[in-house]
Amino acid sequence: MAEDVLILKGWGNVDVQIGGPGNAWQYLSACAYMDGPTVPHGDTELRWCQDPRKSGGFKVSTKIKTAPDQASGNLMSKLSKLMFLNHLKDMDCSFGIRARYARCGERFDPSNYDPLMINYCPVDLTEHSYDDLVIADPANEDEILLTMPWTATSEYAIKKLTPGRIGTTDLGDQAINDIEFCDAARCAGYCGERSDGCAKIYAVSAADIAPYAAPNLIVGTKTLATSVWAWAAYPILGFNGAAVGVECAGSRLLAASNADSAVAYNDDGGDQDSWHVVVLGYAPAANPNSLFAYSARIIWVGAETGRVYKSVDGGETYTAVHAGTLTTETINAVWAYDANLVYAVGDNGVILKTEDGGETWTDITETSTTSADLLTVVVPPDRADEVYVGTNTGQIFRSVDEGDTFAEYSFTGNGVGTVDSLRFCGPCAGDVLFILHNDAGPRGRILRDLSGGAGGADVEVAAGYTSVIGAGVDLNALACCSENEAVAAGALSGGYPVIVRVS
Repeated sequence: MAEDVLILKGWGNVDVQIGGPGNAWQYLSACAYMDGPTVPHGDTELRWCQDPRKSGGFKVSTKIKTAPDQASGNLMSKLSKLMFLNHLKDMDCSFGIRARYARCGERFDPSNYDPLMINYCPVDLTEHSYDDLVIADPANEDEILLTMPWTATSEYAIKKLTPGRIGTTDLGDQAINDIEFCDAARCAGYCGERSDGCAKIYAVSAADIAPYAAPNLIVGTKTLATSVWAWAAYPILGFNGAAVGVECAGSRLLAASNADSAVAYNDDGGDQDSWHVVVLGYAPAANPNSLFAYSARIIWVGAETGRVYKSVDGGETYTAVHAGTLTTETINAVWAYDANLVYAVGDNGVILKTEDGGETWTDITETSTTSADLLTVVVPPDRADEVYVGTNTGQIFRSVDEGDTFAEYSFTGNGVGTVDSLRFCGPCAGDVLFILHNDAGPRGRILRDLSGGAGGADVEVAAGYTSVIGAGVDLNALACCSENEAVAAGALSGGYPVIVRVS
């Protein structure tokens, strides 16, 4: 039987994720299998645009697929396994299915899949039926097979990731402090440009050398046909120190400076002469340390002396919505789940939370588990009850009750170095969690949690400490654009900054 057959009876490894992303994957049984699901396509919709060469004429702009019906298939397993672990009852709620290329009957490490896993989410059972109610064959081990038809919204593949360095001397000569994907997948026709959603990167650097003595904006553009990246670096004129954050707010770029108590915006793709610098005030005691764009108009800034700033006009003006009242600790990261629920974290374990968009704040610092400096915070999409923080002691803490309590998240190698960035990607509530972890070297690595936040055995190493740069290199920031692509950037190697891509 061919090794690359996905799932046949007696072959394959089928896991279920009760409750969806953020929960541990459960191995069904040695004889669980799934038939070939049906994944319908949507209808085709045509969009038109003005023909610039013909007055009153129009031509096809884009052909897009409308939403398809749900994917569907059948999942089969032993009844005793499902009943013993209460899986059948639990699967009455939405869950996830993944099928791995591994022999049935052998429990492989979850990251040992080749060449990919097929995932479905969120999965809903439509019914179940039983076979072999009367056991006639002792070789069947007196098992009853349970057949469960299901439907799911999304099908996606988890691929083995290959790390590599991208970028050249065109990246400039200063360490990169922040990096973001600023793109969306689109199928454009004559009037537009096609994109896979991972084809535009912006990064910002430490202060540059003469003649500008300003940080750089680094722009990366991928050619889809060849997957080759082109890079350019432009000074952010008006800044006198390192840029610590970059964000995309619609078509507007934003950058924050930790020496000017300022955030700048640019509506011209990063052109060096088009930056507008907006001073936050309270300089120099309130220099920004983080920048977060919730939307094209709502921008958040975390700063020194316990200050959190908010803009509601795309970064043209800012108001200190927290001005050091509950804490004067430095705020290192801000994350807005929606227009109301926002977290700000900082030194000495401080965690601030607002549920009204910054009108009022609550100090939810959890000193028993997060007394270290907190460097990053994130809330998974569509999972408002959860919040994750990373520390300067190499740990991750997770709350599933909106920050009321925290518990340590486990991964191999935790407890040393720093956790500098956490990012969720995937079609169903953040199916994977990317982690940027530096050891005490400091040498950075990229991890990927295939459970979307449960941790443990499902956390794989996407790029090891020395897999790209032999001596290792300090990595400062991470961004992901899909469940199968992420970048991390940081210090210099060979005279220009390192950008590691896993895809």
